[in-house]
Amino acid sequence: MTQLFDEAGNVEQAVLSLNRAAALVAQVSDVEQIIEYRYIQARILSLTHKYIEAAIIYQNIFQTNARGVADQAVTLGKAINCAVLAAAGPQKMRVLAGLHREKLAPTLPSFGLMEKMVLKRLIKPTELEQFSQQLEAHQRELLADGKTTVLSSAVREHNVFVLSALYTSIRFENLSRALGINADEAELMCARMIAEGRMKGRIDQIAGVITFEGAREVKEVAAAISMKRQAAEQPPPMHFRETVHARWDGRIVNLCRSIEDAVDLLIERQPVYSRTLFRHMD
Repeated sequence: MTQLFDEAGNVEQAVLSLNRAAALVAQVSDVEQIIEYRYIQARILSLTHKYIEAAIIYQNIFQTNARGVADQAVTLGKAINCAVLAAAGPQKMRVLAGLHREKLAPTLPSFGLMEKMVLKRLIKPTELEQFSQQLEAHQRELLADGKTTVLSSAVREHNVFVLSALYTSIRFENLSRALGINADEAELMCARMIAEGRMKGRIDQIAGVITFEGAREVKEVAAAISMKRQAAEQPPPMHFRETVHARWDGRIVNLCRSIEDAVDLLIERQPVYSRTLFRHMD
């Protein structure tokens, strides 16, 4: 029934039908029927723009090896497409990393764009045309603003993450040029990502600057770890060793002087005992 509603283009009824079917899945023991239900579920999630959830289900279906080789490639391709279209964030990166490790992934035409996201490289708008041809019709639809696609929005958010690793802070006018949008749109996008907990940062609207707090923390930790490793692997610099040796030399001199003063005091106050003591030492 859900599939029929989907084919008729009635997404709302398809969602309702899917929710009703969810209560009956636990009673089904046939593996093929369960896989078919999961496939339709992923399709409906994709239709309702819940791309990360759809990607996870497609990936799970792929990993069950329940379908033929040809269907396996199609399923993995759908998982990659949905993961790429998902809103940027830590969960998306985890899903993309898992898909990137699949042995079949490099054979798919969608692998190139996914790999750039995994490796956190900037993606140019000109690189989207080939990838968009692999998307389903509903995945190529425009968003509410009437000019932005899901893919272009996802790529812009990805590029923000890449830039956050390069800059501690950046002016929105510079960020907007890198993203191919105006400064107000760039600010709105960053504000939404911060509000949804997908990115750490602070926006100074007066100065028109965003500070990437998460990136700064990562850089500081990475720098500290790097310095610690270098200190462990390399011997101390010469001036450091000279300073340490000089300190030890000074302490030895002070100790010798203290002993000498103690001996002089002993001779002065206990001359008889001192002569006896030093005679035995001789």
